[in-house]
Amino acid sequence: MLPGVLLAALLLEAESFATPGGWVVDQQFMDVMGSPYMLAHGLGRPVDDAVCDLPSGASVAGSRLWVRTRDWVHPHGPGRFTVRLSDGADVLWESGELGVGDPEWRWVDAGVVGDAASAAKAVALHDLTGFEGRVDALFFASAGERPPETHEERRRLLGLPERPVDAGEYDFVVVGGGYAGVCAAVSAARDGAKVALVQDRPVVGGNASSEVRVSPEGKMGCGPFPLLRELVDEFRRVSRPSKPAGSRFRYEPNDDAALAWLRAETNLTLFLSTRVVGAEKDGERICAVLAREVKTGRDLRMAGRFFADCTGDATL
Repeated sequence: MLPGVLLAALLLEAESFATPGGWVVDQQFMDVMGSPYMLAHGLGRPVDDAVCDLPSGASVAGSRLWVRTRDWVHPHGPGRFTVRLSDGADVLWESGELGVGDPEWRWVDAGVVGDAASAAKAVALHDLTGFEGRVDALFFASAGERPPETHEERRRLLGLPERPVDAGEYDFVVVGGGYAGVCAAVSAARDGAKVALVQDRPVVGGNASSEVRVSPEGKMGCGPFPLLRELVDEFRRVSRPSKPAGSRFRYEPNDDAALAWLRAETNLTLFLSTRVVGAEKDGERICAVLAREVKTGRDLRMAGRFFADCTGDATL
């Protein structure tokens, strides 16, 4: 592409930004609104910018910017933000405040990018409030071009495969990486089954991960199943809480150690940041799950003989 060539259309999924800054990926509503999104979870303090490089040699000056967002407490607009274009040092163009005015997820017209942004090399999400600003995607469009409304349109713009990628065949596919899913997957793998564990977060452990920090309590293993707690205890020991967090019910587990423990199981394949979005059936029997990578949007297919729904939400 020649320097300064105007892009005909450019779709940027917010969750795929290379530098997330203080923004975090929220994937739990993918089934409702069709995509994960970025969340400015700053507890009332603006978070650092999420930044993405623009394609080399391309210019977005003169294009119209659309932003898919919502006012999550309409009409108060607590999650306000702007979109900035920069050359890496200076801000060359900035939109007006977004995240206000519409309670539903919609593509909002953020205006035409000015000529001053012809040298822009990066785009940033600039949080203004720290109160859960939400951004699904950005779309730079030429005259007459409209933002994509379906996953199929997005897939075409992102150059993703039309069909799900074959991610293998397994004896046992476990969906959900909390304590139930982790223990089911490890137990089956140690018994010789070929296992896939599909987790839609970048960490495992569910409530016992660093994202929630609630350690398991109670009298697990009592009664007729005295060995029931062994894998839970093993996982808890391996994750090595680094320090107390105020009470015996909250701790800070070591996510890296927990992931290393899972990856040491030779019969277990771990799919992180991957959400199950569908299933294939042979008659009345599930034969495969369809999953989507949270950060890339790429679809995967995992075939299996047996399946376990350990999501806590009956996702599968």
